[in-house]
Amino acid sequence: MLEELLKNSLLKEQEDRKLRQRSGKFNPSSFGFCFRRQIWNRANVEPSNPPDLKGLIIFRVGKWYHDGLESVLPEHQTEVEVSEYDVRGFADIVLADEVIDLKSIREWGFKKIKDLRDAEIFEQKPESVIQVCYYAMVLGKPTARLIYIAKDSHAVKEFELNVEDFADVINDELIILRGHWKRYTEDKTLPKSSPRLYGGKEGKYCQFRDKCNEVKLDKKVF
Repeated sequence: MLEELLKNSLLKEQEDRKLRQRSGKFNPSSFGFCFRRQIWNRANVEPSNPPDLKGLIIFRVGKWYHDGLESVLPEHQTEVEVSEYDVRGFADIVLADEVIDLKSIREWGFKKIKDLRDAEIFEQKPESVIQVCYYAMVLGKPTARLIYIAKDSHAVKEFELNVEDFADVINDELIILRGHWKRYTEDKTLPKSSPRLYGGKEGKYCQFRDKCNEVKLDKKVF
């Protein structure tokens, strides 16, 4: 009975998300991903491959971790909106001199990062680094911190980042995205499929993978 209630709740949430009014802006949580994916995401194109029930459960567990950790902090320091004219997102935790992003991670993924130094996390998790450093840069904080929590063992690994070190990476991401968006809004020209994460296997997990495969060579692709 409980399993069925959870299943129905998750599926209803997924349906409700389709009806939400999107911001029409880029989402920092997508920075580092394929540019075509980010354009479609901003344009509110319906995903051809939404998460299945297993994926929804994984996301829900991650949210439980987030909510539990953030609950020990003052409300004004958590889920802080960070917005520019074409970007909008929410920073997990904002302190006096730093922004913190919380990431719950499966045990096999945690093993890959647990022995890394601060300077090495960008190579493994560029999308997470760009996201948290973007928030910190816009909010004028000199430091960003990534905190990974293993879902099974509850082990914790922290990475402290100097935001200035990633300013060029962030600016390049935005320049490219804005150029692609301009072409897309002018005549629906799409950027090429450009998987950049997970060792080139990003497309395997993409919510637009079937739609992407349907894009023909005779369509406008830049």
